[in-house]
Amino acid sequence: MQNDPTNALTFFGTAPDAGTSNTLDPTLIAKIQFYRRDLSSQLQYLPTETQAIADEFQQWYTDNILCLSETDQKICHWLQTANVEALHEVGIGFEIFKQGIHHNDPAKTISGGMVARWLQPDSHQSVRDYFYHVLQASLPETFSPDRAYLKHLVQLHRPVEEILSIMSDSNDQDSKDFLFKAAYYSGHTAFFEAMMPNISDEELYQGFYQAASRGYTDILALCLDYLRIDPNSTAKNAVSPALFDAITAGQLGSIQQFLAHPRVDATQTARKGHTILHWAALAEQPRVLRYLLAHEKCASIDINAYGDRETALYHAAEKNQGSSVELLLSRDNIEVNAQCGSEQRTALQVAIIQGHADIARRLIADKRTEINTHDRSGSTALHTAAEYKRTDIVRALLAHPEIDTSIKSSRRKHSDAKDSWTAKEMTNDLEIIELMEAHEAAQQQSLPMQTC
Repeated sequence: MQNDPTNALTFFGTAPDAGTSNTLDPTLIAKIQFYRRDLSSQLQYLPTETQAIADEFQQWYTDNILCLSETDQKICHWLQTANVEALHEVGIGFEIFKQGIHHNDPAKTISGGMVARWLQPDSHQSVRDYFYHVLQASLPETFSPDRAYLKHLVQLHRPVEEILSIMSDSNDQDSKDFLFKAAYYSGHTAFFEAMMPNISDEELYQGFYQAASRGYTDILALCLDYLRIDPNSTAKNAVSPALFDAITAGQLGSIQQFLAHPRVDATQTARKGHTILHWAALAEQPRVLRYLLAHEKCASIDINAYGDRETALYHAAEKNQGSSVELLLSRDNIEVNAQCGSEQRTALQVAIIQGHADIARRLIADKRTEINTHDRSGSTALHTAAEYKRTDIVRALLAHPEIDTSIKSSRRKHSDAKDSWTAKEMTNDLEIIELMEAHEAAQQQSLPMQTC
């Protein structure tokens, strides 16, 4: 039945108040922020009667580029409370099909993708039903369902029977994989499950990875139980198993599912040897790292393992992850002086190179740190700090009771013909040179070093 889209609200009746909420879903907030530009670019397609609101909408976006705007908060609240009336008033129903009407071919241009991005798979079905009503109202009377239309039905979580009844004319493998992709991107669990036996292995693994990274726990549970999927293997064209994607995305719920499942081996590694501890440090996820370090299933993971020739501590220091560095240093078996990468540098040296002074000072203060450890070229942390002109770190290193300023490095310094240099000779920074000369004078007189 063809309907006027402006009357779509009669499908629902009265909606709740459109005020903002103080308890916004963080996942929805992140999605709104990430897709802010998508929404902004669609405003030009709003109906004339809502253009004034659209202009105000646009101004809010312009004024709130780096933070969650008032408009974003309202959208989150309207989605959470299924407030279709408020969505309708600002044209959020119209903007998914207005461009299609303009081109007189709505089935190929209507996008349920934006709706899928905003909504959680296990809730907000009334909002999806609203968009479905808008979709149906925009179709021409002579419309014949095609693959694009079926994709929108999947994204809007229509019943499996309804979708399958229309799929009879789109039953080739490519079409099946295409609709399966729409299911795992939008979190349509029932359709995902119905299609699993008929999907190619490559697409099946893609769904597994997406469920892990998006936190679609119901789909993830199906995948972990499905024998065609090995949860410990790395899919084609991927660099790591699906658990690593969950870690990258900070999906603690997905990670808990993985580690609770009997088929999952927590010692699995990525292609270059990274463990899940490495990955949490690389992904800058200290909350995940804390959880993994405390989990009994992770106890057998070597905390000092090398992934691509680097340790988890090295990654955390390089990424300026103070919380992760503290977590790793709290372990008695952490190897603070592990030498990493082609240059064989320590975590302290990479922190100095990157200019992460707080982490460098924390490592200097650790009693396990061998302060004069040198890299492949013979450079110590003091050489590195002098070369990169890290004055505060030089001062902290000189205050260390075991610091040795006489060690020479063979690292080439511009065009100098010398074969080796002390840390003082590695820099032209006058303040650093003065600090080192003062330290050397104090050492010669066997007096405590006076630093300011």
